[in-house]
Amino acid sequence: SRGLGDVYKRQVCVILCFLLNFQLRANEPMRILVDEWPPYHFLSGKTKISGFATDVFKAVMHDMNLPFNLFLLPFDDVLQQVEQGDADGSFLAAKDSKRSTFAYFSMEPIYTSQWVLLTRKYQHHRVARYSDLDSLSIGVVKGYIYSDEFLKGINENNISLQIYANDSLNYQMLFVGRVDYVVGEKDNSLWFLKHNNLQKNIQVVPGFIIASNPLYFIWSKKRSTQKFADEFSVNLKKYKKTSSYKVLLKQYMGG
Repeated sequence: SRGLGDVYKRQVCVILCFLLNFQLRANEPMRILVDEWPPYHFLSGKTKISGFATDVFKAVMHDMNLPFNLFLLPFDDVLQQVEQGDADGSFLAAKDSKRSTFAYFSMEPIYTSQWVLLTRKYQHHRVARYSDLDSLSIGVVKGYIYSDEFLKGINENNISLQIYANDSLNYQMLFVGRVDYVVGEKDNSLWFLKHNNLQKNIQVVPGFIIASNPLYFIWSKKRSTQKFADEFSVNLKKYKKTSSYKVLLKQYMGG
Protein backbone atom coordinates (compact mmCIF):
# COMPACT_ATOMS: atom_id res chain seq x y z
CA SER A 1 0.00 0.00 0.00
CA ARG A 2 1.04 3.63 -0.50
CA GLY A 3 1.28 5.23 2.93
CA LEU A 4 2.10 8.82 3.92
CA GLY A 5 5.77 7.87 4.24
CA ASP A 6 5.89 6.91 0.59
CA VAL A 7 4.14 10.13 -0.42
CA TYR A 8 6.62 12.16 1.65
CA LYS A 9 9.59 10.37 0.06
CA ARG A 10 8.25 11.04 -3.42
CA GLN A 11 7.69 14.72 -2.62
CA VAL A 12 11.23 15.07 -1.26
CA CYS A 13 12.59 13.32 -4.36
CA VAL A 14 10.66 15.67 -6.67
CA ILE A 15 11.92 18.72 -4.77
CA LEU A 16 15.52 17.49 -4.79
CA CYS A 17 15.34 16.70 -8.51
CA PHE A 18 13.92 20.16 -9.21
CA LEU A 19 16.64 21.87 -7.14
CA LEU A 20 19.37 19.80 -8.78
CA ASN A 21 18.03 20.58 -12.24
CA PHE A 22 17.73 24.28 -11.34
CA GLN A 23 21.33 24.30 -10.03
CA LEU A 24 22.65 22.65 -13.17
CA ARG A 25 20.84 25.19 -15.34
CA ALA A 26 22.12 28.05 -13.18
CA ASN A 27 25.59 27.50 -14.63
CA GLU A 28 24.30 27.55 -18.21
CA PRO A 29 23.50 30.64 -20.28
CA MET A 30 19.82 31.56 -20.07
CA ARG A 31 17.76 30.88 -23.18
CA ILE A 32 15.95 34.14 -24.02
CA LEU A 33 13.52 34.45 -26.94
CA VAL A 34 12.26 37.51 -28.78
CA ASP A 35 10.33 38.16 -31.96
CA GLU A 36 11.00 40.65 -34.76
CA TRP A 37 9.57 43.88 -33.36
CA PRO A 38 11.66 46.99 -34.11
CA PRO A 39 12.71 49.33 -32.60
CA TYR A 40 12.57 47.07 -29.52
CA HIS A 41 14.19 43.91 -30.93
CA PHE A 42 15.11 43.02 -34.49
CA LEU A 43 17.70 41.26 -36.62
CA SER A 44 20.57 43.60 -37.48
CA GLY A 45 22.68 42.08 -40.23
CA LYS A 46 22.68 38.29 -40.57
CA THR A 47 22.91 37.18 -36.96
CA LYS A 48 23.00 40.09 -34.50
CA ILE A 49 19.83 40.97 -32.60
CA SER A 50 19.63 44.67 -31.80
CA GLY A 51 17.07 47.18 -30.56
CA PHE A 52 16.12 49.38 -27.65
CA ALA A 53 14.85 46.62 -25.33
CA THR A 54 17.63 44.29 -26.48
CA ASP A 55 20.36 46.74 -25.54
CA VAL A 56 18.72 47.51 -22.20
CA PHE A 57 18.41 43.78 -21.46
CA LYS A 58 22.07 43.18 -22.35
CA ALA A 59 23.15 46.00 -20.05
CA VAL A 60 21.10 44.78 -17.07
CA MET A 61 22.21 41.17 -17.51
CA HIS A 62 25.82 42.36 -17.72
CA ASP A 63 25.38 44.30 -14.47
CA MET A 64 23.98 41.12 -12.87
CA ASN A 65 26.85 39.04 -14.33
CA LEU A 66 24.41 36.60 -15.95
CA PRO A 67 25.18 34.83 -19.26
CA PHE A 68 22.43 34.30 -21.84
CA ASN A 69 21.78 33.36 -25.45
CA LEU A 70 19.26 35.34 -27.48
CA PHE A 71 17.11 33.78 -30.21
CA LEU A 72 14.62 35.27 -32.69
CA LEU A 73 11.31 33.42 -33.25
CA PRO A 74 7.71 34.25 -34.25
CA PHE A 75 5.73 35.81 -31.40
CA ASP A 76 3.36 32.84 -30.91
CA ASP A 77 6.33 30.46 -30.64
CA VAL A 78 8.04 32.74 -28.13
CA LEU A 79 5.08 32.72 -25.74
CA GLN A 80 4.52 28.98 -26.20
CA GLN A 81 8.12 28.13 -25.30
CA VAL A 82 8.07 30.42 -22.27
CA GLU A 83 4.83 28.77 -21.14
CA GLN A 84 6.19 25.24 -21.66
CA GLY A 85 9.48 26.02 -19.93
CA ASP A 86 11.57 25.61 -23.08
CA ALA A 87 12.91 29.14 -22.58
CA ASP A 88 13.91 31.09 -19.48
CA GLY A 89 12.26 34.31 -20.52
CA SER A 90 11.39 36.87 -23.15
CA PHE A 91 10.66 40.51 -23.84
CA LEU A 92 8.64 42.55 -24.38
CA ALA A 93 5.18 41.67 -23.15
CA ALA A 94 2.11 43.51 -21.92
CA LYS A 95 0.61 42.08 -18.75
CA ASP A 96 -2.64 40.13 -18.76
CA SER A 97 -4.23 37.37 -16.67
CA LYS A 98 -3.41 34.54 -19.10
CA ARG A 99 0.29 35.38 -19.40
CA SER A 100 0.50 35.80 -15.64
CA THR A 101 -0.40 32.11 -15.25
CA PHE A 102 2.86 30.97 -16.88
CA ALA A 103 5.24 33.95 -16.54
CA TYR A 104 6.64 36.17 -13.81
CA PHE A 105 6.64 39.83 -14.74
CA SER A 106 9.38 42.20 -13.70
CA MET A 107 7.74 44.86 -11.54
CA GLU A 108 9.51 47.68 -13.39
CA PRO A 109 8.39 48.23 -17.00
CA ILE A 110 11.03 49.13 -19.54
CA TYR A 111 8.76 51.52 -21.43
CA THR A 112 5.11 52.56 -21.79
CA SER A 113 3.93 52.31 -25.37
CA GLN A 114 0.96 53.79 -27.18
CA TRP A 115 -1.25 51.77 -29.51
CA VAL A 116 -2.76 53.71 -32.38
CA LEU A 117 -4.73 53.39 -35.60
CA LEU A 118 -3.02 53.73 -38.98
CA THR A 119 -4.61 54.33 -42.35
CA ARG A 120 -3.76 55.27 -45.92
CA LYS A 121 -3.04 58.98 -46.32
CA TYR A 122 -5.58 59.50 -49.10
CA GLN A 123 -8.34 58.05 -46.92
CA HIS A 124 -9.73 61.19 -45.30
CA HIS A 125 -11.99 59.86 -42.58
CA ARG A 126 -12.03 61.64 -39.22
CA VAL A 127 -11.91 59.27 -36.24
CA ALA A 128 -12.87 60.60 -32.82
CA ARG A 129 -14.81 57.61 -31.47
CA TYR A 130 -15.39 53.96 -32.36
CA SER A 131 -18.73 54.72 -33.95
CA ASP A 132 -16.81 56.64 -36.63
CA LEU A 133 -15.40 53.27 -37.73
CA ASP A 134 -18.82 51.70 -38.33
CA SER A 135 -18.91 49.43 -41.43
CA LEU A 136 -15.12 49.63 -41.82
CA SER A 137 -12.41 47.00 -41.34
CA ILE A 138 -9.39 46.91 -39.02
CA GLY A 139 -6.35 44.65 -39.26
CA VAL A 140 -4.93 43.18 -36.04
CA VAL A 141 -2.18 40.67 -35.25
CA LYS A 142 -2.78 37.17 -33.91
CA GLY A 143 -1.67 36.75 -30.31
CA TYR A 144 -1.44 40.46 -29.49
CA ILE A 145 -3.33 41.89 -26.51
CA TYR A 146 -5.78 44.67 -27.34
CA SER A 147 -7.49 46.83 -24.73
CA ASP A 148 -10.92 46.02 -23.33
CA GLU A 149 -12.10 49.42 -24.55
CA PHE A 150 -11.00 48.56 -28.10
CA LEU A 151 -12.78 45.19 -28.03
CA LYS A 152 -15.88 46.83 -26.61
CA GLY A 153 -15.81 49.46 -29.35
CA ILE A 154 -15.54 46.72 -31.99
CA ASN A 155 -18.41 44.70 -30.51
CA GLU A 156 -20.73 47.68 -30.15
CA ASN A 157 -20.26 48.82 -33.72
CA ASN A 158 -20.35 47.18 -37.13
CA ILE A 159 -16.56 46.91 -37.41
CA SER A 160 -14.86 43.98 -39.14
CA LEU A 161 -11.66 42.61 -37.61
CA GLN A 162 -9.13 40.96 -39.93
CA ILE A 163 -6.49 38.88 -38.13
CA TYR A 164 -3.02 38.48 -39.64
CA ALA A 165 0.11 36.61 -38.56
CA ASN A 166 2.39 39.61 -38.00
CA ASP A 167 2.70 43.39 -38.24
CA SER A 168 4.41 43.32 -41.62
CA LEU A 169 1.51 41.46 -43.22
CA ASN A 170 -0.91 43.78 -41.44
CA TYR A 171 0.69 46.85 -43.06
CA GLN A 172 0.79 45.14 -46.45
CA MET A 173 -2.95 44.50 -46.29
CA LEU A 174 -3.51 48.15 -45.44
CA PHE A 175 -1.28 49.32 -48.28
CA VAL A 176 -3.15 47.28 -50.91
CA GLY A 177 -6.56 48.23 -49.51
CA ARG A 178 -7.65 44.92 -48.00
CA VAL A 179 -8.41 46.71 -44.71
CA ASP A 180 -9.31 50.33 -43.92
CA TYR A 181 -7.21 50.61 -40.77
CA VAL A 182 -4.67 48.65 -38.76
CA VAL A 183 -3.82 48.77 -35.07
CA GLY A 184 -0.15 49.23 -34.32
CA GLU A 185 2.23 50.10 -31.53
CA LYS A 186 3.19 53.68 -32.34
CA ASP A 187 7.00 53.44 -32.21
CA ASN A 188 7.00 50.12 -34.04
CA SER A 189 4.69 51.52 -36.71
CA LEU A 190 6.76 54.66 -37.28
CA TRP A 191 9.90 52.51 -37.55
CA PHE A 192 8.27 50.21 -40.09
CA LEU A 193 6.95 53.07 -42.22
CA LYS A 194 10.34 54.81 -42.22
CA HIS A 195 12.38 51.72 -43.09
CA ASN A 196 9.98 50.63 -45.83
CA ASN A 197 9.51 54.09 -47.40
CA LEU A 198 5.80 54.15 -46.63
CA GLN A 199 5.56 57.52 -44.84
CA LYS A 200 3.98 59.05 -47.96
CA ASN A 201 1.35 56.34 -48.14
CA ILE A 202 0.43 55.46 -44.54
CA GLN A 203 -0.05 57.66 -41.50
CA VAL A 204 -0.96 57.44 -37.83
CA VAL A 205 -4.53 58.60 -37.23
CA PRO A 206 -4.09 61.79 -35.16
CA GLY A 207 -5.62 62.07 -31.70
CA PHE A 208 -6.97 58.52 -31.41
CA ILE A 209 -5.20 56.31 -28.85
CA ILE A 210 -6.22 52.66 -28.57
CA ALA A 211 -4.29 52.07 -25.34
CA SER A 212 -1.20 52.94 -23.34
CA ASN A 213 0.55 49.77 -22.16
CA PRO A 214 3.58 49.27 -19.93
CA LEU A 215 5.94 46.71 -21.51
CA TYR A 216 7.80 44.19 -19.37
CA PHE A 217 10.49 41.52 -19.33
CA ILE A 218 8.93 38.13 -18.48
CA TRP A 219 10.32 34.91 -16.98
CA SER A 220 9.01 31.36 -17.31
CA LYS A 221 7.49 30.02 -14.10
CA LYS A 222 8.89 26.60 -14.99
CA ARG A 223 12.48 27.87 -15.09
CA SER A 224 12.60 30.93 -12.84
CA THR A 225 11.22 32.48 -9.65
CA GLN A 226 9.41 35.64 -8.62
CA LYS A 227 12.46 36.45 -6.52
CA PHE A 228 14.65 36.52 -9.63
CA ALA A 229 12.08 38.62 -11.53
CA ASP A 230 12.10 41.12 -8.65
CA GLU A 231 15.89 41.17 -8.56
CA PHE A 232 16.02 41.85 -12.29
CA SER A 233 13.43 44.59 -11.79
CA VAL A 234 15.57 46.32 -9.15
CA ASN A 235 18.55 46.34 -11.51
CA LEU A 236 16.42 47.53 -14.42
CA LYS A 237 15.06 50.43 -12.35
CA LYS A 238 18.62 51.36 -11.42
CA TYR A 239 19.77 51.22 -15.06
CA LYS A 240 16.87 53.42 -16.21
CA LYS A 241 18.35 56.26 -14.15
CA THR A 242 21.65 56.18 -16.03
CA SER A 243 22.77 58.35 -18.94
CA SER A 244 23.23 55.15 -20.99
CA TYR A 245 19.50 54.47 -20.85
CA LYS A 246 18.75 58.02 -22.04
CA VAL A 247 21.18 57.53 -24.94
CA LEU A 248 19.31 54.38 -26.01
CA LEU A 249 15.98 56.19 -25.76
CA LYS A 250 17.25 58.89 -28.09
CA GLN A 251 18.92 56.41 -30.45
CA TYR A 252 15.95 54.10 -30.95
CA MET A 253 12.85 55.96 -29.80
CA GLY A 254 13.71 59.55 -30.59
CA GLY A 255 13.22 60.39 -26.89
